Amino acid sequence: MQPRSTSRTAAGVAVAALLGLLISFLGTSGGQATAAPTGIRVANGKVTEANGSTFVMRGVNHAYAWYPDRTTSIADIAAKGANTVRVVLGSGDRWTRTSASEVSSIIGRCKAAKVICVLEVHDTTGYGEDGAATTLDRAADYWIGVKSALEGQEDYVVVDIGNEPFGNTNYSAWTNATKAAIVKLRNAGLRHALMVDAPTGARTGPTPCGTTPPPSSPRTPTATRSSRSTCTGCTTPRPR
Repeated sequence: MQPRSTSRTAAGVAVAALLGLLISFLGTSGGQATAAPTGIRVANGKVTEANGSTFVMRGVNHAYAWYPDRTTSIADIAAKGANTVRVVLGSGDRWTRTSASEVSSIIGRCKAAKVICVLEVHDTTGYGEDGAATTLDRAADYWIGVKSALEGQEDYVVVDIGNEPFGNTNYSAWTNATKAAIVKLRNAGLRHALMVDAPTGARTGPTPCGTTPPPSSPRTPTATRSSRSTCTGCTTPRPR
């Protein structure tokens, strides 16, 4: 089976960033899950870097899970003016597991190229419709398994828990599955900014919450929105 295409234009990474709201703290009914105010985080409705400066992503994907030999890709992307690279990883559930040592190497290349590293598990793509896809819970287990490579990298890494989980069916389970995965990661000691992808592949159409939130919401970030699919109770990224 051929991997899903991950190419995007440089301008499109801003849209890609909207597929997941960066979450730096979260409280849920399933348990308290609070990240320390360090590293990349949400502050006053904006995503900020460790130094407090506003962070706006610009970049593209690097499909590492399928092309691990292309070791210059991150530097090449940075040379085009990107400040972020979203790196496709495998949890071992569908695609070959990306090891902790590989994750460390990827982060090192991102730091050397002076770009923020958004790491994502691709094995969740299409869960609920694609029988080969895995759950967000399994993706959370993967992140805990490579925790040694992530610790201390909060200034440089965003963890995108799972790519496009839940398709156009059974997506009502997305909210609780997402909350549970976040709580699991926080309780395991991961304090990185977290990105969570919207259900239905970010397509236009109904969402678990059903309606569109106001342009600015004071709520604690508890879910995501995409540029094409929104839900009530989600924190809407500030218009730019």
